[in-house]
Amino acid sequence: MKRSKEHSVSKVDCSEKQKDFHLACADLFVHPDIELLPDYTLNVRKIDARADEDPFKHIDLKHFWLPPNNVYDKPQRLLMRQDFLGAIALAAEKYVRGSTDSKTRNARVVFSVATLAKFFEYIWLKNRFNLAAVIPQDFDELARVLAGGGWHAALNVKKRLKIALSAEGHQLACCLLSLGQNHLHGIRRASLGQHIGTNVAAKEAAIYLKQVLQHYRDPLNEYAQKILATDDKFAEGMNYSMLRQTLEAINLLIDLPAPYGIKFLPFHNSVALAKKLTKPQMATRNLGAVEAGALIAEGYKWLYSYGEDIAALIQGMCLQVKSAHEQRREVLGHSLENWLELSDIRIRLEKKIGIKIDGLDIKKPGCYSVRELMLTLMTSCFVLVATMNGRRRDEVSHRKYGLHAEFSEVVDEELEIYRGLFYIEKTTKDHDIFYINKTTREVALLLENIQKSFDDLNGYLGRPTFSNMPKTERSLFGYHRFSRVEGVNETRNWFIFESNRDGAATTFLRLALGEDYLLVPKTHMFRRLYAVVLMYQHEIPSLQAVSQQLRHDSLGTTQIYVNDPIMRLETEQIRNKLDVSGKDRSKRFASHVLGLRKEIALVSDEMMIEKMLLIISGAPTSGGYPNLIKRFYKSISSNVDFSRLTAQAKAERLVHIVKQKGHVPDTKREGICMVGNQSRVPGARCRSKEGTPQKELASASKCSKCAYHFHNVDYLRNLNEDLDEMSMQLTNPHLADLERKRLKTSIADLGAAIRFHSGRLAACGEQS
Repeated sequence: MKRSKEHSVSKVDCSEKQKDFHLACADLFVHPDIELLPDYTLNVRKIDARADEDPFKHIDLKHFWLPPNNVYDKPQRLLMRQDFLGAIALAAEKYVRGSTDSKTRNARVVFSVATLAKFFEYIWLKNRFNLAAVIPQDFDELARVLAGGGWHAALNVKKRLKIALSAEGHQLACCLLSLGQNHLHGIRRASLGQHIGTNVAAKEAAIYLKQVLQHYRDPLNEYAQKILATDDKFAEGMNYSMLRQTLEAINLLIDLPAPYGIKFLPFHNSVALAKKLTKPQMATRNLGAVEAGALIAEGYKWLYSYGEDIAALIQGMCLQVKSAHEQRREVLGHSLENWLELSDIRIRLEKKIGIKIDGLDIKKPGCYSVRELMLTLMTSCFVLVATMNGRRRDEVSHRKYGLHAEFSEVVDEELEIYRGLFYIEKTTKDHDIFYINKTTREVALLLENIQKSFDDLNGYLGRPTFSNMPKTERSLFGYHRFSRVEGVNETRNWFIFESNRDGAATTFLRLALGEDYLLVPKTHMFRRLYAVVLMYQHEIPSLQAVSQQLRHDSLGTTQIYVNDPIMRLETEQIRNKLDVSGKDRSKRFASHVLGLRKEIALVSDEMMIEKMLLIISGAPTSGGYPNLIKRFYKSISSNVDFSRLTAQAKAERLVHIVKQKGHVPDTKREGICMVGNQSRVPGARCRSKEGTPQKELASASKCSKCAYHFHNVDYLRNLNEDLDEMSMQLTNPHLADLERKRLKTSIADLGAAIRFHSGRLAACGEQS
């Protein structure tokens, strides 16, 4: 007989379990950026929190569910299973310990927690009642199902919902649909979990809206009627990126403190498995010259023709709210609609743009509201700045890291030379100065003017202002909504570029591309457009210059931006998107890449010649490679007369010969690896059973005695610095037992390598 676990546990039992769980699990948290509270809440410090925001992200673990299965006939909260809940909490703490201070860290923690909740739902459906019962085959099957149909297929949500709706019909539909003025607009966030025990929620649950509406018997609003008239939506499989991240999140379950976690690694190579099970990733779509021109031209209209009037309109509305407050009115926006109707600015804007403006915040049919005008202006500003500076989305409009107060400065007004302070989110993770054009400066000044109107009103009304905020956190893409009650709402909102049909960019795209536009631009398209135009249409197509502007840490990354991958469709080729001859473009690119390769080859040759001179001159060296070269040099010296050559010439001849054998230097902190591009390296310590190099297996002690390893006193200094740094890390009280054990192993490994090289160098006459 099935049991209903949830209803058999009293409130006292739950309270006791809650207390015991917190005592048992919270003490295992060692990282200061995350804590577990007694109410099952995870608090994670937010890297991207502004000075005026809550510094913590709160993750409520009580919101997760387990479904009915062959033993339990009703859904139950996941918190009833303390081992599962503890595994999720400790996996989140483990992720924080292993991650860097990135602004995306908290989002990834939230994703990992949600992923593991779905994983426990998955094994619960398979009647696995504890982690010890999970077997490797469960993970193999899960990966394949996720690639084919995502969590929807893995958790069989559609069938479970169908069974529930068949039994409860309209009553269940009423519980699942959102209520209020905009009812039937979607599925309630946590309603599926409560009624069928699934952790598929929020936007993921949208594909089930039609299925629920089919059982709803009350009158439907227009939105719901359109949903019912559409074709059924089918669950799609995960793409490579999503599948890889999901598998990596599940891998967090290994090496957790007992009794939590599992004893084997679920997915040994999540990257390779995700690539194997999914379609190849497509490159970012190229914007065509016509499309890009239309977007930039529309952006210029909003900036130069409409921007000043929109800023004046917002300022006028703020002054009206201030006047209402001076008159001690409780309804601060009582006169806004009348003022807007009589406004000369509104009339002027309507004539310029060719639209009807009617409404403070919510647009009326056939009209535009003031808020829509403001968001469309911000969209145009975003497009102009992102395209003309090659910046990422959040480097332009993020609430903390985007354009900010006093963003730009004048270098030479007459020559129109300006500088701007952008945040670089992926490499330096700090602010850096770039030269900007006049358009970018004027965007910043216009948005700063709008922010001043809002901030002056906030200060007058005694609301929070930007005055005590750091300048770099006074975002220029913040805005307030308008209402008849508050006039200008106290809550500050943040502009986000959204190109879907309901997003903030819709109006801008429709005006730029036409009512029936097909393009759905992603923000990275603007960054790629900048790189492509700079590379192929300017007089000096320097890949280094593009890389410097984009702040890449590798020229290889920049090449991806400006080159066409094999899988790109013919219509998406750069030559078909820009006014550049395909033949000329190919020649220019090939010439530039060839030049880069020559420069890199020269540097590589110089390094090899230097090392050969050290070896054949008898300078102190260590590692297996000097011995290999000495034997090789002795061998060829018996057949070739080197006596008349200088030491430099001997080294150059030697380099020429070893390069033909595939030896190329690869500089690493612990020394130089000379494996190069050889496919088989029988003498390498990192070789596989087949004899191929596996450089990911390299370590200080493993490489020390390798036949392809070169080492000298400079690299020994590096190893000693690393040893000191690791020894300092060992004193960190927040290290978990497993991390401390691994660090001690690395220290022992590094110490053995240092002793080996020190002995070798001392034997050569170099005292370390």
